[in-house]
Amino acid sequence: MPGGCGGRRGTRHHFAGQWLGLRKVDGITADPSLFPGMNSELKRAMREEGESFFRAFLNEDRSALELLDADYYGLPRPGSASVTRVSTGDGRRGGVLGQAGVLAQASLATRTSPVLRGKWVLGKLLCQEPPPPPPGVEALPTQVPPGSTLRQITELHRANPACASCHDTLDPIGFGLENYDAAGAWRETDNGSPVDATGNFKGVSFQRPRELATILKGDPAFATCMTRQALAYGLGRALTDEDEATVRYVDTRFSAGGHRLPELLVAVALSDSFRNRCPVPAAE
Repeated sequence: MPGGCGGRRGTRHHFAGQWLGLRKVDGITADPSLFPGMNSELKRAMREEGESFFRAFLNEDRSALELLDADYYGLPRPGSASVTRVSTGDGRRGGVLGQAGVLAQASLATRTSPVLRGKWVLGKLLCQEPPPPPPGVEALPTQVPPGSTLRQITELHRANPACASCHDTLDPIGFGLENYDAAGAWRETDNGSPVDATGNFKGVSFQRPRELATILKGDPAFATCMTRQALAYGLGRALTDEDEATVRYVDTRFSAGGHRLPELLVAVALSDSFRNRCPVPAAE
């Protein structure tokens, strides 16, 4: 499936990079004094893990809804740069929310960011992009003061009515991912205190990443967002109100096909919007 009128190779690779933000992994700028292991080799492994994970859902007969809670992740084989599948049963990894490349790109150079991570979940997985913050709002510190956790600082910040409009939506999602540091590594403490990874999504409370993934998997907006992301990629442009009929057509086929990614890509390719996306050259 080409992206835009000209078409291009590696559609599957590029779609994953655009949708999940894997293209941004190479540009992660974690502070080397705090995260000395964040080098080019690690960032390449992060990107390859995400691409391999996505590829599994194209090649295997499984629902793409399991992108959120698959019980495995990828690690390089010892002495090799290639990624192999590793099962997980401790709730720390598995699914896109447990991938270091996703977590690190939605962080700052010196610390995690519940705001950025909440924004990533809403925008990338549910297509519910939050509004920008109001002008003049004071930003959180780039480093957490000694003796405090980022959650404590963030909760004080959102007590300001001017900040609450954004933070009340984003923070309760991002807090659920606080067990991952700014480089995507698992942690049990933040600044010496136990991590509080309780969160809330649309009135439903959860504990830690796996419970958040379960809630998101059950939200119909996730599957429809995949439809929108794939259609926008295939058309090579942002969707408009005129595309809503096509979204419904593709989404229906995607659902009827067991939410398998190959069925989604075929549905996009067969849609009128995709087939008519380029003007027909005039006859000579």
